[in-house]
Amino acid sequence: MDAFLRMVPPTQEHTAEDPLRLLSSACLLGHRVGWDDRAYTAPLALHLAGHPSVCSHHFCPEHLILGTPRLLTTIHHGNGFDVLDGKAQVKDSEGQDRTEAFLDSAQKMLAFAQQHRVEVALLMEISDSCGTSAIYLGDPAKKEYQQGPGVSASMLIRHGIPVVGSRDEKCLNAMLSLLNGGTGNPTESATNFREAPWYQEYFES
Repeated sequence: MDAFLRMVPPTQEHTAEDPLRLLSSACLLGHRVGWDDRAYTAPLALHLAGHPSVCSHHFCPEHLILGTPRLLTTIHHGNGFDVLDGKAQVKDSEGQDRTEAFLDSAQKMLAFAQQHRVEVALLMEISDSCGTSAIYLGDPAKKEYQQGPGVSASMLIRHGIPVVGSRDEKCLNAMLSLLNGGTGNPTESATNFREAPWYQEYFES
């Protein structure tokens, strides 16, 4: 079984009467809260959130603190864990430091998750708030990336809430299989983001 799947609750045990409590990045479910006033709707996220054995919640930490649309923000000198530890900063595309705002929004996302007793979070990949496996490194115009989660994802992980990325198709398909009473074995063609050729080639090089 995939390492991601071992992190999430045993979805086979969930029913409409006792649903899986899921938190999703709002943009994945069609809400126009992206920095550019767009949604990044993901079919698998919609399918999972709409499953009869799932109780779905959504949240966008960046929309909460900076509104929409907003300047693009990225993490400098580290990933989300480093921001939590005071070793890295979040800056917008004009160079303004947004670190404190991101820490505040991460705390609010955690509080929301705890209030709703969330069991797993499905988050938007690459985002400096919600990314799980990769995020931008510094100036986004340079198109450079780093491994690791964003600020809010790091906050959830540190407090014991499993996170799954929007590009982790193998894991999401396996979760749906279990919810539907199956074995949890995804299709052979499905991959998680860390297994994708782009991811492996970029970070191995």
